[in-house]
Amino acid sequence: MLVYVINKNGNPLMPCKPAKARKLLRAGKAKIVNRCPFTIQLQWDCEENVQPVTLGIDKGSHYTGLCSVGFGQILLSGIINHRTDIKDKMTARRGNRCQRRYRKWYRPKRFLNRATSKHSGRLQPSIKANAEEVIRVVRQIPLPLSQIVIEDVQVDIARLNNPDLLGIEYQRSNRLDENLRIATLMRDKYQCISCGKKKVQLQAHHIVPQNQGGKDTIKNLITLCQSCHNKVHQGQITLHADGISGFKDQIAQRTMQGKSFIYQILENFAPVFKVFGYQTASFRKYLSLPKEHDVDALCVATLDKGTKVPLFVWQP
Repeated sequence: MLVYVINKNGNPLMPCKPAKARKLLRAGKAKIVNRCPFTIQLQWDCEENVQPVTLGIDKGSHYTGLCSVGFGQILLSGIINHRTDIKDKMTARRGNRCQRRYRKWYRPKRFLNRATSKHSGRLQPSIKANAEEVIRVVRQIPLPLSQIVIEDVQVDIARLNNPDLLGIEYQRSNRLDENLRIATLMRDKYQCISCGKKKVQLQAHHIVPQNQGGKDTIKNLITLCQSCHNKVHQGQITLHADGISGFKDQIAQRTMQGKSFIYQILENFAPVFKVFGYQTASFRKYLSLPKEHDVDALCVATLDKGTKVPLFVWQP
């Protein structure tokens, strides 16, 4: 457990241990300014010598993971549960206006006064609220952030037909490139091509086997469940697939709207860097960590250096 500290001017400092925080509070040299997370403020002017702190963000539509890492340990970690009722509420409001207008209880339709809908780069209310929730939480983090690393799109389109492992030292060379595997699953809508099952363990299958000259390219891969994959290799079923191409635009459209807005605002807090989702997944599997949003954020924050940070498990 750590106690977060800010100086007299309100700038965040490195956290301290609870024992030191108690001594400062008893001596009147600090006061409590926040209880969740527990934060104290020093009552004298001190030097702002801080260590580098990296914030990793695993951005999602329903959940966003956050993890701050500094001097080899986790300083802050959590998950943001985003609102999902904004679109439904706005649809209900629109229906109520139509009903009142139909009964002549309301003003007539207006089309020339909606200036906000004509602004360049305007975001939908649900997407903007999703992005502002992340920005609001980052603004309240009581840590001196030196850089912010956020997960961008899930796959690197430029590497789909040229899987180069250079620069990814942590990735196992005997596995299929994670970028290609995830791209294959996305293209096939996360379902088995043979039986059509979803929400099962899916694997990428080479149409032309590698021992027969088949290459690790997106055109030579299809999605199969584990059962069908075993049956194909055992000769029990035969697939009639020639590969699917022309899907790059489809994958490119999977990037979440509103991320440009987040990048622009977060640049005011600290330098922002981006990583691909397949890099996060590959690093997490290499570290044998569970699939959680805050764990993915930890992998995003430590992906550059490839270091393993011990997980802190709180026990009541």
